[in-house]
Amino acid sequence: MSDQLNNQIFYKIKDIGIDFFENSNLLENTVKELYISKLIENIIVDDKKFDLFLEDFLMKNGLNNKKLFSEFLIKNNFTEMIFKNKIKRSFKIQTLFLNKYRNLAKEFFLNNKDSYDNVTYALLRTNDFQLAKELYLQIEGNESNIYELSEKYSKGDEKFSKGIIGPIPLNQSHKKIVQKINNSKEGELFEPFKIDNWWIVLKLEKIRRVSYSKSIEVKICRDLFEKKVLKKSLFIIKMIRNFSESEPK
Repeated sequence: MSDQLNNQIFYKIKDIGIDFFENSNLLENTVKELYISKLIENIIVDDKKFDLFLEDFLMKNGLNNKKLFSEFLIKNNFTEMIFKNKIKRSFKIQTLFLNKYRNLAKEFFLNNKDSYDNVTYALLRTNDFQLAKELYLQIEGNESNIYELSEKYSKGDEKFSKGIIGPIPLNQSHKKIVQKINNSKEGELFEPFKIDNWWIVLKLEKIRRVSYSKSIEVKICRDLFEKKVLKKSLFIIKMIRNFSESEPK
């Protein structure tokens, strides 16, 4: 089935003209869209589920008002039929990736939870341990605060934001910072610890733990699907380019 699908897309591109897609920088996107179209062509649309999907789309995009919806169609040069066909395609794609990846989504979430949790912290860094210790004691004793001290003493770019970093996904931080944050509570101040050549003073400002939900499930399934589509598309593009290079000029 996979080889047959690859060949169908290859010949579709070949018939139109490989050079056209290459020269127009349309090859990758066209292959991806053709590949997806083949995957969803036999999906039967449940009208009730589609109506809910459409209603949700209109509400989320502020289009559940006839006047705003009409303005949206005019602005995008859509007829109502073209618009519904586009939404129907999106619905089919979502149906496909949820059916294919739903059973993997929760395990993926749990294994990658640090990429969903968001954190904000204040940081001060210096290569002088004695200075780091002195500044830590000033903060702990309420003689000063980490924001003013970071602005004055920190050697990293965080000094320009008074030490504040975030909110960012937790996994974007250094693994030592992640370890400390995962075992702490908001407002906690950490004694100086070393990362590479720096001594770090850290204060956890806020952490938002994300729970598994329907929206997270949809996002994970979509991401897994898009990675698979990209991988397959790059393989087909390699086939196309190999053929193009070997074809007599």
